[in-house]
Amino acid sequence: MIVSWLLIVGEIVHKNLIVPKIKDKEIHAIVKEEIDSLENGEHDLIYDYTILKDKLVDKPGIEILCCAMKKQMIEDYLNIFDDVGIEITAIDISLNAIDKLIEDIIRLSQRNFVIAVINGNDIALYLFEEGKYVFSNRSRLFSERGSSSFTMEVSNILIKFKQFIKTADYNQNIERVYFCGLDDYEEKMLFEVVSDSVDIRAMRLANSNTIYYSGNSKEFLLHKYVYAIGSLCER
Repeated sequence: MIVSWLLIVGEIVHKNLIVPKIKDKEIHAIVKEEIDSLENGEHDLIYDYTILKDKLVDKPGIEILCCAMKKQMIEDYLNIFDDVGIEITAIDISLNAIDKLIEDIIRLSQRNFVIAVINGNDIALYLFEEGKYVFSNRSRLFSERGSSSFTMEVSNILIKFKQFIKTADYNQNIERVYFCGLDDYEEKMLFEVVSDSVDIRAMRLANSNTIYYSGNSKEFLLHKYVYAIGSLCER
């Protein structure tokens, strides 16, 4: 069996960087130096990057998303896959998958918004300005899914996220927060509370006519599979 592997784990180090338009090898050297400075050179890491913006408005260069993960951890996972006869052809990370997915949803290309992905007991928030990824944060949820405590916990996480945006140099005009991964019964109460308490319009990330599904389109819900679909998107 041949598959692509999507990583949704907290052990990945990532950072946005502005770099000159130089050769790939030179960018990799910058990425390694930058991440090693964050990790104090304590681990043997695998490094990579992807281009977020190939042209900047107010400065020369490009913006990249660089990332790294412990080499030993990747090798351990690859050995597990190999033992069960699975060949890994590509490795992607959840943040990059979300960025590629949003890039393919044309209606979001000029908007300021947050993507909120709830996956089990984790919530990941991704901030986009004019359709471009700028910042993300991941938190652990401790309340029971679908409960009133869960609704308030998610709302409080979004309030803190919005407060951080105000203190940082980000566009504060967030139009909406698009939720992914919720069940129908969770959405109604959560959307209402978030819209009122966080003062951001909350809604489900709807299907897009730029992403096609060959099966029964009425049964397909994009927001349930954002990481998997994003990993299949190409730049």
